[in-house]
Amino acid sequence: MKAVVLTLGCVVLLLNNNARADLLGLTLSGDYAKLSPSGQGGDHLFSQPLQFSDDGWQSWSVAFEHPLPLVPNVALRRQTARWSGTTLLQGNFRLDAQHFASQSHIQNALDLQSTDVSFYYEVLDNSLLALDLGVSAMQYDAELAVTEPVSRTRTASGFLPLLYSHLTINVWGTDTALFWQGQYTDYRDQQWAQTKVGLSYQMLDLTAMTLAIKFGWQQQSVALIDKDQLDIDMQMKGPFLALEADF
Repeated sequence: MKAVVLTLGCVVLLLNNNARADLLGLTLSGDYAKLSPSGQGGDHLFSQPLQFSDDGWQSWSVAFEHPLPLVPNVALRRQTARWSGTTLLQGNFRLDAQHFASQSHIQNALDLQSTDVSFYYEVLDNSLLALDLGVSAMQYDAELAVTEPVSRTRTASGFLPLLYSHLTINVWGTDTALFWQGQYTDYRDQQWAQTKVGLSYQMLDLTAMTLAIKFGWQQQSVALIDKDQLDIDMQMKGPFLALEADF
């Protein structure tokens, strides 16, 4: 992971002189995704597949860009989500040292929250293509709970370094663009990956501000092994909708 980050840093520093923001810029955005989760969780070595209903993943972010050479741009983001459901256990399950027998029903819930700050460079920035590359630092909190037949909760939290990228392809002669955004890490038995792909349409173009609507598909995976005695291996995917204001 360290070697990849160092290599990425060298590349973006070399290319940064040719692609920089001409003016100061501030971008505010809010996302809502309807994600369908699947996977398993539980105490370490006692996890089982769990069922959850679709629910919302919310995200708010602010990004600051500038023309200073070698100094990265900065983006701050907050994400929250909670899912709940009812599971017929297919094997023996344990959470917070409480055992639940195979073939029993439980009501379960999963809560994920994260805050990350990204430092990135505009490697490409022209009328057709825009490419941002950088790194992120994330703090996360995960909570897996059983609410019935008895109440038990196991929580885990930690810090992660991630690779960050954002590609935009403008459709020539229109206010429409295709985009792909991703973050990834596999660090000390903790894996976190998020990908968004979709379409952006600029609804408003004023002298001091532009407003765009974005929609597309989001995929998320979170895997924790014996993190604070908790195992989680979850995948979430579904459509999202976002508004983005650029000043």
